Amino acid sequence: MSSLKDEFIEDDAEKLIEKLIKHKRDKYPKDRRTIFLCEYKDGNIKVNSL
Repeated sequence: MSSLKDEFIEDDAEKLIEKLIKHKRDKYPKDRRTIFLCEYKDGNIKVNSL
């Protein structure tokens, strides 16, 4: 079974953002904030949104 973290490891930044947006829409459909920055650092994904 793959972890959520493994699902988001991606070399292509555009693909990573697409995956994050889809995940956010699927899990939090009422959240209308927009992802404007994501960062992969020290094995963690940090996402900032407005």
